[in-house]
This record gives sequence, structure tokens and C-alpha cells, in this order.
Amino acid sequence: MNKVLILIIGFFILAFSVFILMPHEESQIKEESNIILFYSEYCPHCLVVKEYIQENKIEDKISFEMKDSNQNTELLFEKANICGIDQDYVGVPFLFDGEKCFLGDKDIIDFFESKMK
Repeated sequence: MNKVLILIIGFFILAFSVFILMPHEESQIKEESNIILFYSEYCPHCLVVKEYIQENKIEDKISFEMKDSNQNTELLFEKANICGIDQDYVGVPFLFDGEKCFLGDKDIIDFFESKMK
């Protein structure tokens, strides 16, 4: 009886270990959130990016923050400054990935596409 109990406990420990150590699809793609996407409600190019994000369920795969540029202007300019972009040339949509800046719907969609590969 004791051998059967030990065998059952050993099986559960092994199964649990395999489950914990096995990479999960979400953990392979999802990253820490240091990506910020600045947008405006009145921006047609921002709408293109938002639709892409929704249609491709990007928020389920890549961790990022969306910030309204009108309420976060100072932060937007701070991130643009890191990339050497003059405030006069900053617009939305604007994405900062922690190191680089991406301007415009095409560049931002290309950024998300590259993260999905």
C-alpha cells in the first residue's frame, strides 16, 4: 500500500514539475510593459493602429500601455527627447519601446508585427 501511495505522489510531483517548467505560448511573446503607445481620440492614424491592435488581439500577446497624448504631453515629449526628436516634430501615434521611438501607423504596426514573430 505504501509503494502505491509513493508512486501516486511521485507521479503528481513529476506532472506538476513538467507543467511549471514547460514554456507557455503567452509567456514566450508577452514582455514586461516598458512599451508606451501615445494616441489621440481625434487622430485617424491612431484609429488605424487601434483597429489593428483589436483585430489581432495584440494586447493579449504583448504588454504595453496606451496613453492619451493630450493628458500625457510631458511624458510624450520626454520619450521623444530620448530619441532625439524635437518637440516640434512629435505627433501621434507615437510608440516608445524603452529604447526606440516609432512614429506613424505603419511603423507602429510593423513594430508589433516584428514582436509577433
